[in-house]
Amino acid sequence: MTYSTIGPLRPADERGCHPATSYASARSCSLVKGQAALLAVARAESQRGRRKYAEPETELERKLAAIWGDVLGHERIGRDDAFFELGGNSLRAAQLVARINGSLPMRVAVHQLYDHPTVGRLAKVLEASR
Repeated sequence: MTYSTIGPLRPADERGCHPATSYASARSCSLVKGQAALLAVARAESQRGRRKYAEPETELERKLAAIWGDVLGHERIGRDDAFFELGGNSLRAAQLVARINGSLPMRVAVHQLYDHPTVGRLAKVLEASR
């Protein structure tokens, strides 16, 4: 038997969330499920795009690769290496974005890392946004 301090435990909905007692807990469940879905998509994309090591070509790519290496604990990051394939996760993604935003003159959002998970692709997006 399950006990709850807020009342009887109700069955989970189709997303696996239990009915919320407040808007805040309902919102947090949706956010967690959304982050997991984004991470799964980014990992699947990175698995499809595995390539051999390629040196970063531009100055921006070299700077991004150095920051990625610090955050992920890798010495050598190539332009086609995917963040999530190298061991990145949502926490490290937030750390990486904070480091990039603190080190470079341009701004990066976490969703851009999920959409463009390689150094080369993220550098292209940042160059285009200048």
